[in-house]
Amino acid sequence: MIFFDDGYTQYVYHKNIRLVCGESPNVCDDVHENIREFVKVYLHNYPERPMVKFNKKQIVRTELNNLWCSAKVKNLDASLVQLKFLDVKVEHTEWMYRGSNRLGPIYNQLRNNNQDKRVRGTVLTDVNKLLNRPYIEIENLTGNEKSVNIDNSDNAEDNAQKLLKNNGVIKSIEIPANCPKPLPYKHHECSHFCMLWVHYDYSQTKYMNVLSIPLHYGFIRSVFTDKKLKLKKVIYTTPCGRNIDNENEMYNYLKLTSYGNNQMTMDLFNFDWLVNPLSTFSVPEVFIRNKDLSYEMEFKSISVFNSLNDLVPDHMKYITKRITNPNVNLNVDSKFLCGCDCIDNCEDKNKCSCWQLTNEGPKNYPAIFKDHDNIGYSFKRLHKQVITGIFECNTSCKCKKTCLNRVVQEPLKTSLQLFLTEKKGWGVRTLADIPKGSFVCTYLGVVRTEKDADNDFSLNWGEYLADLDFLETVEDIKDGYESYVVQSEDESEDSTSSSDDEEFNPSWATKSKMSMFESRMSLRKNLQNTNTKIDGKHELSKLNTQQKDVSKNTSLLRYLDRDCGIYTLDAKVSGNIGRYFNHSCDPNIFIQNVFIDTHDLRFPWVSYFALSNIPAGTELSWDYNYMIGSVKNKRLMCHCESKNCKGRLL
Repeated sequence: MIFFDDGYTQYVYHKNIRLVCGESPNVCDDVHENIREFVKVYLHNYPERPMVKFNKKQIVRTELNNLWCSAKVKNLDASLVQLKFLDVKVEHTEWMYRGSNRLGPIYNQLRNNNQDKRVRGTVLTDVNKLLNRPYIEIENLTGNEKSVNIDNSDNAEDNAQKLLKNNGVIKSIEIPANCPKPLPYKHHECSHFCMLWVHYDYSQTKYMNVLSIPLHYGFIRSVFTDKKLKLKKVIYTTPCGRNIDNENEMYNYLKLTSYGNNQMTMDLFNFDWLVNPLSTFSVPEVFIRNKDLSYEMEFKSISVFNSLNDLVPDHMKYITKRITNPNVNLNVDSKFLCGCDCIDNCEDKNKCSCWQLTNEGPKNYPAIFKDHDNIGYSFKRLHKQVITGIFECNTSCKCKKTCLNRVVQEPLKTSLQLFLTEKKGWGVRTLADIPKGSFVCTYLGVVRTEKDADNDFSLNWGEYLADLDFLETVEDIKDGYESYVVQSEDESEDSTSSSDDEEFNPSWATKSKMSMFESRMSLRKNLQNTNTKIDGKHELSKLNTQQKDVSKNTSLLRYLDRDCGIYTLDAKVSGNIGRYFNHSCDPNIFIQNVFIDTHDLRFPWVSYFALSNIPAGTELSWDYNYMIGSVKNKRLMCHCESKNCKGRLL
């Protein structure tokens, strides 16, 4: 691939390249001034390159002749993309370098890098994929060999070696012989008497894996192979002898057999045969430094494990509810909440006013959320992120505490352990299998204004800060949503392609290992654009100095606490287990904004959910989504060891 001195990019065979003169000591001096800075940065970062990830038929805003136009992806060829410009009078198609700042995502990223702010990750790590937008990835031309080598061995063998490395083994729980067993089935109408005799009491399940609880109270879980479908399926045998093989039937059974306040809930059951309720990760007691990090403030104890040295975590005041600074006006009075009148466990989403609050947000984005009926929780599990937020039932609702729309507000149910890793500091792993979509825990801290957090140097240089940027995030999606939609000219092609390419920059910073001064994004020079080819001629663009791409829309956030900016969760002094999750380029948990004690959109609960089935003993991690190279002269290596590891965080 050749970058011509006028900015045009093209593939050229080696045999066609000729040396016509000697190069200057500084290669950047050989190119036109409009792209000199671009080439300089490119060579400095090589072999790491920010590249826009495209799919065919996607729409991306692209500069053409000093104007932003909508362009459609026609073809992809390694580092180049062929774009057809849609809103121009004369038909124009052009091959362009995927790292060119004539592309909207790259240009927006550069513009954001010029703003003075902390290094921030992204709460919604897969939002651009969800919205079918082009998004930036960091490609490393020398990293392929390393990635292949990491994945040479069998996955099961890899997992076994990692667990052994962490001084733990997978064991199977044995259900005590004195636990109730299912009765022989006799035809009957199920009622509360079917469960009454097992004496179920959730308060007595503190030391049980959550999915093993029913097996201690009269249920049996079996895995069978359907010979016709050649698929494995899970069947629960109930205390009264019935066989149940799906969630709907199990929910109806629990509803019929419920009694008092000790009703079993759907998150205690799982019908995926790959999840083992009896699997547990066992570690040597000698390396347990603290039996409960929360000091019994959580329903489930959180042990602290360290087999590497004698270190224990720095002191932290453990909290189970967020705390507010005196200058933060957070109103949690139930009189200011909308509540539902449901008496059916909120199973009818169309009648529950809290469900409707969750459902209304996505309706403003019809091309993004196509299946409105499946938005939010499904039997207390969240299988797909809801960008516009989830509104749970609250203290003003008339429904029971066991309703289907109460998940994040419930006590900790997942068996977690804090452990010291070799390269990443403290991390969190699960001691039991976690099914996909399960709630893991929340991120708690002190709610502060962004200004206070930045000015307080006692925070040890900005560690453990999480920005509550829900409003900013959602309005970034909305910004320009309608104006960038372009109808496909070809009837045979998909006409519903997402067309807004505004680079998504919700902010979320946690566990930054650098000082607040270092973590400020340094001011950069604007990279000059590559040329635009019109009518076979190369014409240089001066877009970056002549035009600013500024949204005409005013964010709702600008009307709220103008002097405070967005609010921040500070978990340095007071926090919970959520502050210890590490980064991974292949995460297994994701973050969801949830509203419970207030409907003030500035103060969501930051909650973690399982992105996939997670085996016992696995470290829990999410994608910080830091932009590599966003902090000048700062390199932070990534040690996640995942198949798609980028090698660097910063």
